[in-house]
Amino acid sequence: MKKITLSFSCVLFATLSAFAQWTTSGSNIYNSNAGNVGIGTSSPAVKLEVNGGGSTDVVNVLNESNSLGLNALVSSSTDFHAPAFIGKRSRGTLASPSDVSSGDRVTGFYGTMYLNGAFRTSAAIQVYVGASPGSTSYPSNIRFETTASSSTTRTERMRITEAGDVGIGYSTPSYKLDVNGSARAVSFITSSDERLKTNIHKVENALDKLQNISGFSYNFDYLKFRDRQLPKDKRLGFIAQDIKKTFPELVSTDADGYLAVDYLSMVPVLVEAIKELKTEMDQVKEFYVTKLTEKEEENGVQFKNIKLANNPNPASSKSVFSYSVPDDLVGTATIMVYTFNGTPVKQVALEKRNGSVEITTDDLKNGVYLYSLIVNGKGVKTGRMIVTK
Repeated sequence: MKKITLSFSCVLFATLSAFAQWTTSGSNIYNSNAGNVGIGTSSPAVKLEVNGGGSTDVVNVLNESNSLGLNALVSSSTDFHAPAFIGKRSRGTLASPSDVSSGDRVTGFYGTMYLNGAFRTSAAIQVYVGASPGSTSYPSNIRFETTASSSTTRTERMRITEAGDVGIGYSTPSYKLDVNGSARAVSFITSSDERLKTNIHKVENALDKLQNISGFSYNFDYLKFRDRQLPKDKRLGFIAQDIKKTFPELVSTDADGYLAVDYLSMVPVLVEAIKELKTEMDQVKEFYVTKLTEKEEENGVQFKNIKLANNPNPASSKSVFSYSVPDDLVGTATIMVYTFNGTPVKQVALEKRNGSVEITTDDLKNGVYLYSLIVNGKGVKTGRMIVTK
């Protein structure tokens, strides 16, 4: 029998050749398993498949340069060819996956910094399964989280819901943009082209409708509603329930049942109210200056000693009118109260030539009224009264 001696290098080469999974070709190294590379699996299904056995197994791309993380590059003239990150999530196992459920976290992007001896995740963008997923519904929402100063806990700051509503400070936004807090902008532009509208009607009786609305100063109950992060400073505004009674189209209800007011849409109401007030003032000017004043001037000499005043003014429920008329000049005397457009609303005949009479105002609307002393059928003294309640 001949003795055969093999060198160590020959044995090692033979052993590696038998189990090697890599092939070299020039400067390229590729896997002989159909060109796919597997780490943790002997049958990779894609170009690079990493299959870890534990829940904390990750793929690390390490680079000590501050300018480089992980680059993905695609060169193609086809529009849908682009770099993409796909985070897949299922229930069950990799070999036998099953459907996800509502509320499952699908994937996330995490910002982690090294602090106090360890890496700390302080910001994240996470994708969750939305409500009622199924064969014909793939709902999802995206949540954005950051960590505040003097805190170590991430807090959700913004959410894009399944419906496409964006909530900043709200996890259940009720509008396309729902901001829990103050928002600043140089301007807010509202679509208002007539061509975009239908069923157009002018706002009528705006001044009367505004009488039903009051402005208030207030503070939000931020202690009771901590989750809504309400501001603490003093505010001016309306009560939504009051607005809803007169202008229901300006009030909306959020997902929690709380009311909100479209303040911007109050502007057309105010514009029409100002125009109505201007019309009434013009009518009063004509009535007061052209008619009553002329009569006073016409009869001013003979009626110069006549006196007329009212108190209180403004009046809420009643006003007392004091008067004085010379006996030798009077046949009949009456106090008349008019609206701004000259319509009589109150009339009191005077039996005495000096004294006072009480006129109720609780049945009159808030506003400005004129009153006049009519002597022998002629207006000889006129004043102005304000009614407020």
